[in-house]
Amino acid sequence: MPETPAPTKTLQQIPLPTASPQDTNPTATPIIKPATNPATNMDVNFLRSQRRIMSTVTQKDQTIAKYTSYGFGLFLFILFTVIGISFYFTSKQKNVEARTTAITNDVRSMAAFEKEYVIFVRKIKLLYAFDQKRQLKQRTTSFFYSFVPKEDVLIEAKVDEQKGALVFQIETPDVFHVLALLKAMYSSDVTAQGYEMKADALDRKPNGRYVISGSLAFASFY
Repeated sequence: MPETPAPTKTLQQIPLPTASPQDTNPTATPIIKPATNPATNMDVNFLRSQRRIMSTVTQKDQTIAKYTSYGFGLFLFILFTVIGISFYFTSKQKNVEARTTAITNDVRSMAAFEKEYVIFVRKIKLLYAFDQKRQLKQRTTSFFYSFVPKEDVLIEAKVDEQKGALVFQIETPDVFHVLALLKAMYSSDVTAQGYEMKADALDRKPNGRYVISGSLAFASFY
């Protein structure tokens, strides 16, 4: 196989040599370019990014700490407020309980005194009523004995507690004395003194004498 001849380059295709500053100016100071290390550039960029991250995290931590301190302060304020209110109402409750206890004791002592006073008043009333009854009985009995005529005979006279009256039996010699006695019993002289006298029964004995059964009541006897 015949060999292919190498292509020939023209003058335009041949690159010209680049002239350095020393070639153009032999007295110029040579420019020294610093050597660049890819590993060093990566470390610097990593440190810068870490610093930015740390700065952001620090700002967030400071913000969180600030609001946390605000929240903790608010919590302490609410806590002490609640404790103060609770202490205030507890002291008020104790004062109310103490006053209630004192009032209860006073009421109990007054109740005991009032009970004794009521018992005493009841005794006085009973004694007074008993004395009034006794006086009324005496007056009624005295009036009745002065009322019975001399010609008549008093058979029985006693106080009936249920009726509140003096019940009696009077024996008269004849019908004329019966009429006179009945007229005296229902006269205005008896009612004017506050008494009420009435005849309950009239019997005739075999010997011709009459027996009147009646009662003498006092209006305010009981």
